[in-house]
Amino acid sequence: MLALHAGFALAQEPRVPYVPTPQEVVDRMLQMAKVSANDYLIDLGSGDGRIVVTAAKKHGARGFGVDINPTRVAEAVENARKSGVTGKVAFYPRDLFQT
Repeated sequence: MLALHAGFALAQEPRVPYVPTPQEVVDRMLQMAKVSANDYLIDLGSGDGRIVVTAAKKHGARGFGVDINPTRVAEAVENARKSGVTGKVAFYPRDLFQT
């Protein structure tokens, strides 16, 4: 993205808002993709981890997610713990554009 400042174009960092995917959409996405225990899922901008956690819990998949917001990463780790899938998933505080 570019912004104009005093007649000069300045590069801006890309920004992506946090918009949680409704659980029913997550369930349908994973079903349509035929996710199974043979799959490894990567979610860039994983937020609270619901896609990766659901893939592990309901389909046996493994995977990881990254999010730039440490609060979201902490939520994802807690959601994985509550769902009993900490051995199948991991979450990292990283920039999705760098990952």
